[in-house]
Amino acid sequence: MLVGVVGCCHGELDVIYDTLAEAEKRLDKKTDLLLICGDFQSVRNEDDLECVACPPKYRQINTFYKYYSGEKTAPVLTIFVGGNHEASNYLQELPYGGFVAPNIYYMGYAGAISVGGLRIAGISGIYKKHDYDAPHFEHPPYTESSLRSVYHMRKEDVERLCRISGHVDVFLSHDWPSQITQYGNLQKLLQRKRFLKEDIERNALGSPALDEIISRLQPSYFFAAHLHAKFPAIVPHGEGKETKFLALSKPLPGQDFLQVVEIDNGKLVQPDTTDAGMEVVRDLEWLAIMRNPKAESMEESLVKETLDAIGGMGGLKVEKSGFVRTARTYNAASPVRGRRPMALNENPQTVWLSEKLDLKVGTSSTQRNSGPAAASAPDGVGLDVQDEPNPEEIDIDLDDV
Repeated sequence: MLVGVVGCCHGELDVIYDTLAEAEKRLDKKTDLLLICGDFQSVRNEDDLECVACPPKYRQINTFYKYYSGEKTAPVLTIFVGGNHEASNYLQELPYGGFVAPNIYYMGYAGAISVGGLRIAGISGIYKKHDYDAPHFEHPPYTESSLRSVYHMRKEDVERLCRISGHVDVFLSHDWPSQITQYGNLQKLLQRKRFLKEDIERNALGSPALDEIISRLQPSYFFAAHLHAKFPAIVPHGEGKETKFLALSKPLPGQDFLQVVEIDNGKLVQPDTTDAGMEVVRDLEWLAIMRNPKAESMEESLVKETLDAIGGMGGLKVEKSGFVRTARTYNAASPVRGRRPMALNENPQTVWLSEKLDLKVGTSSTQRNSGPAAASAPDGVGLDVQDEPNPEEIDIDLDDV
């Protein structure tokens, strides 16, 4: 399977798909799948833009809204995890994953799926110790603090991922494993990103939670982004097993933000399979883990009960037709002032899965809207000016955002 991998997206889907098309021409091959490692920025409108945690001067609508509205369609099935600069209100509609636009699938806070026989797992966000043990408590109206903590990865998600058995072909994250620089060309990395040296020396770079994941799951490939630098590494696991790690940059001229990788696990669909065959299939074991969070092991009976709960094998397929627009689309001819939403919209994709598996969505129904658009806060309402950002929450290389 020919897989395109992108580091940070930053909402630049037009640039990414155009660059991918150029790569396909050079290779004289079509890619089967595109993976994006966070900072996707699924901004549908001006209200979503107000929920992106970055300085206002960096907030731009960019081009995702064209794919959300149907003006354009993603030319290849696109899978992504969240980063630390996202339209968090939209992604929180889909905590267990779902299509954010036709042919563009978000993996949720954490998750596992398969596409064409390729097993993919992933986790969204970045690591911050002070929020790691907390549940996903954030919801609109966001304070300045919760607008940041909403994208911090959580222990409960990491523990669930570590319970996955069987082989994982690809793991996606935004953050880097904290020890990954030991396995690649550190000198070359520091030549381009000198400011990382201090964090590496005091063992403060990346996520120790991802070290645990890479050790437990031992995926064949691990793709990441966040630090806007290309960094390959190979992590040995013993008995001939290894993980090929690759971090990529952002879509700007001169940046290494896209790489095409040939992946073959011996169980993939045939090369002549059409795009229709590139479907997102829910991972049954992952669903059983979500449904039975306290079970020490996934016994066959629990897996069977989970399969029955979703209506059999047919319930594993994520229908592309299940995508529903839950908010208005940006109108370039008539822009309006954005306001932070007061509530999350109810997304049918989340409702379906939570009802089937008896899952409790992270925010209560009183904090969700079932209408076509989220309520927005009047000027200044819902913004807790007393709640300052955590002093540890400093964007790495902020000028690169």
